[in-house]
Amino acid sequence: MQLKLDAEGGHLVLHVDEGPPCGSSPSFERFNERAGKEFTLRAEGRRDVRARAERGLWADRSAGRCDFYVRIPPEELRHLEPGVAYRLAPRDEARWRVADGVVIVRR
Repeated sequence: MQLKLDAEGGHLVLHVDEGPPCGSSPSFERFNERAGKEFTLRAEGRRDVRARAERGLWADRSAGRCDFYVRIPPEELRHLEPGVAYRLAPRDEARWRVADGVVIVRR
């Protein structure tokens, strides 16, 4: 996928390690439809930065891979400070779980 940089915001690809089988299984389709798409990037002493799952996902059931595309809008990206470690906080914590130690750092 061709991703244009700052002009259209920031881009994240989130890998899903566990949960329903990825791809076309009914349980995964239900998860994809019901799971919240809103995320917040948080760092102590910094402004929260909003992000949203957009454009769907990539799935390779044979390899057990599932990745979601998450976009940081341009008006939010300007608040994401380079070199600062931000935690990824899903607004729908009932469906999404983020492993301990996962951070996002803008270079």
